[in-house]
Amino acid sequence: MTDLLERRLQTVVYRQGFASSTQQARQFIVHGHITVDGARVTRPSVKVDVDDEGAIAFDENSPLADDLHPERAESQE
Repeated sequence: MTDLLERRLQTVVYRQGFASSTQQARQFIVHGHITVDGARVTRPSVKVDVDDEGAIAFDENSPLADDLHPERAESQE
């Protein structure tokens, strides 16, 4: 069960440092700021394969793609 929860996009986005909390990761995903392999994903519960973890990024059209955006997690700056 724990492994399944760790594979959710929401958790992977948080663990990779795109967001400061799992709640913030969920908000980024639902609002369309996150892409997986170039495709925008808006469901935080999507299961992410280990191979796809490196393909997670901010959408290029998102204001969060800017490194200086104040809502980005500290580790991204």
